[in-house]
Amino acid sequence: MNWSLDDEVLQKKLVAVARYFEFGSLLSSRRAGGYANTTYFVTTDKGEYVIKWFLPAKLEKLQQELLYLQRLKQHGFPAAYNYQAPDDASIYQQGK
Repeated sequence: MNWSLDDEVLQKKLVAVARYFEFGSLLSSRRAGGYANTTYFVTTDKGEYVIKWFLPAKLEKLQQELLYLQRLKQHGFPAAYNYQAPDDASIYQQGK
């Protein structure tokens, strides 16, 4: 695998998210930036995706961002929209 310079723990988290959303097997990842939240470009055997790590926040705040993205999508605005997991969740939450 062509891993970025990120640590092994982060790579395991990216693999877990890819599995959760059924993105496929992770082939590579690269940090895309971000100051408070961090964003990663990932490539799997099924395609290319963006995974965004949010700082610990209230679930309501994250859900508000999802509503914003849904509104952009309704109006055809180009953006990185959220995927839904098989259980219809749009947020992968680890622990609390």
